[in-house]
Amino acid sequence: MLARSHPCLLYSLQYRLIMKKTITITSLILSAMLILDSMNAGSALVLFIIAGQIPGTQLSIDAGSMLFVLMLLSGIVAGRLTSKLFATMAQTSRLRRVINR
Repeated sequence: MLARSHPCLLYSLQYRLIMKKTITITSLILSAMLILDSMNAGSALVLFIIAGQIPGTQLSIDAGSMLFVLMLLSGIVAGRLTSKLFATMAQTSRLRRVINR
């Protein structure tokens, strides 16, 4: 006769796998944050966005070009968010029509 697995044992194994994955991902994220912090990546990014200074060089992008790039990126983000919103609204209205039948 084969021994049957107890449900608590299966839950415990699944929980262990989830916790291993969570700990691994958390460790990777924290390691990346420490490495980026040691290279002053945050201040370099802020200087690039505000002043247009290219990290690691003495070059700066002029204000007009930087404004164009930031507006282009803002437009892309706004477009993506709007398209997702409209897709969600369309899906919701289709579901309402199906439910109301």
